[in-house]
Amino acid sequence: AQPRAPGDPLPERDFPSRLENGLGLVRMTQGRYDEAEQHLLNSLRFVRESGSRRGVMVALSNLGIVRNRRGDFPGALRFYEEALPLAVLAGDSQQQAVILNNIGGSRYQLGDLDGAEAAWTEAHRLRLAVGDTSGAASTSMNLGLILRRRGDREGALRCFDEAEAVLRRLGSLNLLAEALSGRGNVLLDLGRPWAIWHPMIMWQPHSIMFEVAWCVILYTTVLFMEFLPIGFEK
Repeated sequence: AQPRAPGDPLPERDFPSRLENGLGLVRMTQGRYDEAEQHLLNSLRFVRESGSRRGVMVALSNLGIVRNRRGDFPGALRFYEEALPLAVLAGDSQQQAVILNNIGGSRYQLGDLDGAEAAWTEAHRLRLAVGDTSGAASTSMNLGLILRRRGDREGALRCFDEAEAVLRRLGSLNLLAEALSGRGNVLLDLGRPWAIWHPMIMWQPHSIMFEVAWCVILYTTVLFMEFLPIGFEK
């Protein structure tokens, strides 16, 4: 899940912070992350001095993106979580969803699947509430990644199929390619017999594939025991 910056620029009245923010975004796209972070920290200082809560939210979110791209996921998470309450105070559901989606991405990279799922589930709900169907489809794919890692292939397929249907309707080819790729990976998992041991440690009792896998395991075990004496015959 690629982090996304809040779409609204900093307030018009705060030109120095807007300039520093813009320079930071340019340096970030160039991969010059040290310079990008310095510009964004300058922007953050200016907006805090001016008392612009929205400006602080934007600067913090962008700093989180820089840290994310550098692979500093704990640092990114700290910036995102500081920005989130400001979006809540502003009553901006769209920006809350963006920040929550980024939080989910950082938590996923850190291996915190429960935290990532909680953030992405709330982001998905908010995006549906504001009519952001493309964003909701993207978040649905993120949830599919979690379900796949947990061994719930059936649930993962539902997430990717839901996203695919929406993205086909919208004609969003880049995201559609991601959805099809995710769906293909899940189907590949279902066709790997050497992964049959996964249900023994990845319990998904509400999945039909979990039941099928256990039927195969038990039936194969019984057959092995039935034919075992033949191997010991002289």
